[in-house]
Amino acid sequence: MFLTYSGCRISEALMLEEEHLSLEDGMVTLKTLKRRRVVYRRVPVPGDIIRMLLDMGVCENGRFWDCNRVTAWRWVRNAMTQAGVRGPMGTCKGLRHAFGIRAASRNVPPNLIQRWMGHASQTTTAIYLDAVGPEERRFAERMW
Repeated sequence: MFLTYSGCRISEALMLEEEHLSLEDGMVTLKTLKRRRVVYRRVPVPGDIIRMLLDMGVCENGRFWDCNRVTAWRWVRNAMTQAGVRGPMGTCKGLRHAFGIRAASRNVPPNLIQRWMGHASQTTTAIYLDAVGPEERRFAERMW
């Protein structure tokens, strides 16, 4: 659920600590190592997701999840398979893509989507906003 509502990368979720959550303003601070230096960004998430994490508590390492990327990736893939989501969309990156598409379909300005996804370039964000199939059809229907 956290990946779905935050649009974060799996490695960013695994680094999440209680101090990164702000229930007051509904923001989560994510730390990414994707760039050459450590970069922090704040992403709005529903208060229910923040409460769920706080209720879950942290592990001995101070983080919400105590596993490696591969294990977390398998958890997500298994959950997506059980939900009937298969193929490329049934992955962590599929959830990230869905976050970008959902934001675009709700008329979130591209610069905010770029910031929330942690992209240095609008070109990278555009990759996640590439709507095809049913997503493309829904955009077309909104236009008509």
